[in-house]
Amino acid sequence: DFVYSNKTIQHIPYPASKNYIKDFIRILKPRGSALFLVHNCKHFEEESLRFKWAKWRRETLRPFFKKLRGKPPVQIHPISKQHVESYVNQAGGEVIRWETDSSYTKRKKGNLRTWYWTRKSSTS
Repeated sequence: DFVYSNKTIQHIPYPASKNYIKDFIRILKPRGSALFLVHNCKHFEEESLRFKWAKWRRETLRPFFKKLRGKPPVQIHPISKQHVESYVNQAGGEVIRWETDSSYTKRKKGNLRTWYWTRKSSTS
């Protein structure tokens, strides 16, 4: 059993993104695997002023200016590594491996694009 998601979860706002990750694990057979990509921010503590500023800029300011220039707004919703691991564990799975795309990180000034390889436990 296998679930694969590339460049999807990043466009889904919370709490729907949390539910998608949990559903990846839920629908797997025991010992089934899921591989998915998540964006997260390396340098900000959630709920810090810097995090709130980046979130406002990303979710409000950037879409406004794109719309002003006649471009469709695209929103990216990052999820922290700790939250991804928590969602997977809550759903009865485990993160086997995670790997950050370092070439993307260099181009995007600290934004991380991370692949998560997960597995549903054999007892679920």
